[in-house]
Amino acid sequence: MFIAYFTTVAYTDVLEDDATVLQRFKRESQDDPKAYLDQVINYWIFRIPTLIDISVAQSEKDITLTVAKRVTQGWSIVIASWKDILSDYVENDRTLGNIGDMTVVYNYGFLFTYGIGFGFPLLLGLPDDKKSCGRDNFVNTLAQYDLQGGVSPLLHRYASPVNIQSILVEFELVIGTKLSCIDSAENIESQAVTIAVSNLIAAMAARVEIASQYGRSSYHVERKLDVNEEETSSTLVAEETPPILLAEPSSLLAGKAAQIVSSPI
Repeated sequence: MFIAYFTTVAYTDVLEDDATVLQRFKRESQDDPKAYLDQVINYWIFRIPTLIDISVAQSEKDITLTVAKRVTQGWSIVIASWKDILSDYVENDRTLGNIGDMTVVYNYGFLFTYGIGFGFPLLLGLPDDKKSCGRDNFVNTLAQYDLQGGVSPLLHRYASPVNIQSILVEFELVIGTKLSCIDSAENIESQAVTIAVSNLIAAMAARVEIASQYGRSSYHVERKLDVNEEETSSTLVAEETPPILLAEPSSLLAGKAAQIVSSPI
């Protein structure tokens, strides 16, 4: 009871620390959502490996206690049943030639199979007391998708945020497989890892979405400016063009040519 209470208090402190840091980021970047999300992303990238270490250590400790409990219970049942057989055998001075009637044989058989039937299942299929994943799986997967610095470096490298969104979708699937040994149902430390990874992916997706919206907005503004410049340029050219440079009807041009030819020199 005390251990469970202590663990709950420790986890609550972790949540409060994370919430305090994120609130500070939000206050510092009220007018710049991109800067806020970059801070959140970098924080979780730095924080999650530590949470994984805590989760793995606690889970391995829980598994060790579970294995010890099952082994103790299993062998207690088996030995107790065999002890009942031995005590009856010794108390009644039984021998192999004088073991008693069939009732005694049936009783011994029942006790023996009872111990095996209820004791051995606790001894078989014991879980491994070592987790098959850890912080390296998270760090290496980030590096595999060039996300160790968040999504900001990718935004400067790729032409379209759609490419980065595809990377995030694949990363979410792969990281779930890489950290499959961490089960949020095992303990609250493992639940903290699952929540932190989900928050990281959500922050990355939001950062890419903001960049995508900013890119579309910039394109529309630039396009509108280009259209306005073209319209203004056309208007100025029309106003500044001298009348003699404007196109004249072919009949007028022919009349002027005839006048020039017939005029005396």
